[in-house]
Amino acid sequence: MAENIVELKNVNLAYNKDYCALYDINLELKKGDRVCIYGETGSGKTALLRLIAGLEKHKSGECLLKGIPVNKVNFARDVSLGYLSTKAVFFERKSVYKNLMWTLKVHRVDKKERKERIENVLKEFGIENLRDEKVKNLCASDRRLTQIARMSMRPLEIILCDDVLAEYDDMDTKARIRKAILKLFDSAPKDKVIIMTSQDRKSCEGVASKFIEIKLGSFVDNNKDDTKKESAVSKKDKKSKAVETEKVGNATDNKKEELTTAVVEENKDEKTPVSTAEVESANAEVDTKQETINTQTEKLDDAASANETENVSPITSNEQEKDNAEGSTQKESTKPNSSKGKKHKK
Repeated sequence: MAENIVELKNVNLAYNKDYCALYDINLELKKGDRVCIYGETGSGKTALLRLIAGLEKHKSGECLLKGIPVNKVNFARDVSLGYLSTKAVFFERKSVYKNLMWTLKVHRVDKKERKERIENVLKEFGIENLRDEKVKNLCASDRRLTQIARMSMRPLEIILCDDVLAEYDDMDTKARIRKAILKLFDSAPKDKVIIMTSQDRKSCEGVASKFIEIKLGSFVDNNKDDTKKESAVSKKDKKSKAVETEKVGNATDNKKEELTTAVVEENKDEKTPVSTAEVESANAEVDTKQETINTQTEKLDDAASANETENVSPITSNEQEKDNAEGSTQKESTKPNSSKGKKHKK
């Protein structure tokens, strides 16, 4: 099992009774690990790096570097650590060259190698023109490049990088600083542990292999959130696939209907020859229909006559006697008066 280079166990750090900067921090990093700790300003990023660098004393828990408690580490002998802080410390009244030379003296580099190594570093990071410039006269970006160049002059097992890109708004300057930081990360040894902080995860993508969110002094467990996101995405994908399938089905049905209509229209316009047998069959069918119509018409006429007969009212016996009396009176009035005739003859 590989040894943990950096190990934090249930670490708590408080500046006073009312404010806890770090709470229940657990972290294990082995050789070659590159981790990005991201979070908002005041979330505890800088406090965590200062704790690992031995600049802060934790209230409880354990902070170990290569298995040694951080308060007992001799950084000149036990662990080689570089801290790229937001504010670099220099001999302000000395030149860039003398500041780099002092670093090599402290680490007892051979005198014959010092000048050559300084010249190589100045060239590698593009600050050759700053060789004799006093540090107090440097702008912010040149101070940062000098800080990175100085750190690259010794082999490091641990690098702490505290969101150094956040202070630059100019994109060219930011790109220049980022390029210098990547050179520092890729310098020997290759299996160094790198802990970088940032306000957002995106700025560390492509550099870090692990990402940890910190909020209000505690690490955020994103595993549950990631599971929920994945399930939500899968549900969304299934729903979108179902909608797409339905659309494809509707489109297929519409296409079939269009093709059917086109075939019908084509057959309608096309004139096909009619045989004699088909004509005779059609005429016979017409005759049969005509006979049926005539039969139905006759039935309707008979029904109408019957209705008229039923509507005539019958003659009563009184009316018949009256008619007979009127007829006899008319006959009597038309006969010659025989008595008158006989009397006239006498």
